[in-house]
Amino acid sequence: MPQPLTKRRKILYSVVTFFIIVVALELGLHAIDFVATRVKQKSPGQGPFRGLYQGQKWAPDLARESDKPHRDQIYHQYLTWISKPAKGKFVNIDRETGRKTWNPPDLPKDAAAVFVFGGSAAWGQGARDDYTIASQLSRLLNARKPRFRVYNFGEPAFTFTQGVLYLITLLRQGHRPNFVIFYDGFNDVYGAYQSGKAGTLHNVERNRTKLEKKPRHLYWQDVKEWLAENIYLYNKVINKIYAHFHPQKRYREAGASLSDQELKTLAAGVVHYYAQSLDLLDHLAKAYGFKYVSFWQPALFTETKVLPQEFKVDERLGDRKFGTIYRFTNQYLDRQTLRHFHNIADTVSTRPRACYLDLVHMTEEGYGMVAERIYQVLQQKSFLSEPGSPGG
Repeated sequence: MPQPLTKRRKILYSVVTFFIIVVALELGLHAIDFVATRVKQKSPGQGPFRGLYQGQKWAPDLARESDKPHRDQIYHQYLTWISKPAKGKFVNIDRETGRKTWNPPDLPKDAAAVFVFGGSAAWGQGARDDYTIASQLSRLLNARKPRFRVYNFGEPAFTFTQGVLYLITLLRQGHRPNFVIFYDGFNDVYGAYQSGKAGTLHNVERNRTKLEKKPRHLYWQDVKEWLAENIYLYNKVINKIYAHFHPQKRYREAGASLSDQELKTLAAGVVHYYAQSLDLLDHLAKAYGFKYVSFWQPALFTETKVLPQEFKVDERLGDRKFGTIYRFTNQYLDRQTLRHFHNIADTVSTRPRACYLDLVHMTEEGYGMVAERIYQVLQQKSFLSEPGSPGG
């Protein structure tokens, strides 16, 4: 006759049973996601880059290679982080020259150096090396006569101020550009929205915590980050249930809890901080003898129309507070008179088909439209004349 279980064994069996159920559920969710992903990739409108590259055999490789620099960024003593060198079919990065950029093979040795800075859109998220904004701009600049060598120093998540600091580090190393182009905006707004303070970098609070807190306080933070990245029960079930019952806390950035008036004040701070960095850039240009121009990039938040395929490209499109601060920032920019600054947020407003991969990154066609707009401004403002010459 079997002996009745002791209380200790009952607890042990309950724990083991619970653990087995959790593991089974987790494996089941991974299996479902694996199958669902394969099905979606074979369906129209799905696959890498929201399906906007449907039918392009290179899209999966590009998606894989594009994601790597975001995950493999390393510490930089002045810039906080920077991309590691990389070699691939479509994404290549060299620390001396930035991301690989198309340039004519027959450029003269004295070709003018054009440095391009910005965040991941300038870097070219969603585009092959030869189709980033920098590469497509190089084709336009060198169409008549090869005389410009373009460098892409864009970095994922960089703000405008980080780009200026990046330029300073390159000048300190002896690099001497003839022309400098900045393509920014989105990261400056998001950094402020995330922290609630103008002029801050991405994840500034997390980085501050890692520097200021004692090691034991960081363990739980590391555990949560690991759970969010690897455990489906946590990031796809528990978090969604929490968001369902607490919809006001779905977006956890500091700006999500601010009133519209507070967001307006924060937006004014973003523009003021941007203008200060632009003034610093102006002084650098005079000291080092290069010409510069800064462009405020397009984003889905400020488009007058959103095409059907673009409505579901990014869940943050539903973040009303983020959209509000972004529009406030654009309104404040339009009231400013900033030296060598151009707001080109309307560049793709007449796009014939969807080109946004998310809130700010675009297809190669979209980046081509941006490159064309930048080129038009450069021509109109005589930017392409030599520094110090008339019109410069």
